[in-house]
Amino acid sequence: ANFYEYTGLFEMSSTPVDVFTSSAIFSSLNAEQIASVASSLRIHTFKASEIAITEGDSGDAMFFVARGRALVSTHDFEGRKSYLSALAPGDCFGEHAFFTGEPRNATVEYESKGWALEMERAALSRILLEHPTVREAVRRFYKERSAESLLAKSPLFAGLSKRARKELAAHFSFETYSP
Repeated sequence: ANFYEYTGLFEMSSTPVDVFTSSAIFSSLNAEQIASVASSLRIHTFKASEIAITEGDSGDAMFFVARGRALVSTHDFEGRKSYLSALAPGDCFGEHAFFTGEPRNATVEYESKGWALEMERAALSRILLEHPTVREAVRRFYKERSAESLLAKSPLFAGLSKRARKELAAHFSFETYSP
């Protein structure tokens, strides 16, 4: 194993962080399934003020915050910087580009020193095949995150608080249409 990736990680806190059971995506997995998922993740460390992903970039991975805090921002309909969320351990980011193949729709900047676990698209595909219970959790999570992002960029809803946008986003639903 490349143990250089782990240098200093456990010096940040002696309190263990449960990234998986607090995750909207992986909370339905048992311990054995979580161990299987964990083996497909890579670790990235970030310094305070370091940008993890940038709006407009391409990307085929999503990340789970394991330590530290990160801020999610985007540009609204007038080009102004708009904060969407603050992320804590267990939260994830980068899911839009991950699921759609489109450019990243937000910037994530670590507010404090921390680290994140990276999951590539191929790894999630394997997990969905092996653990079907995760599929609905991924669908629900993506729907709410997409709706929150759309509301934050909308001229009509951009002025709402983050909490109000999140509550409103929970009422969105998917619709499927034929071509």
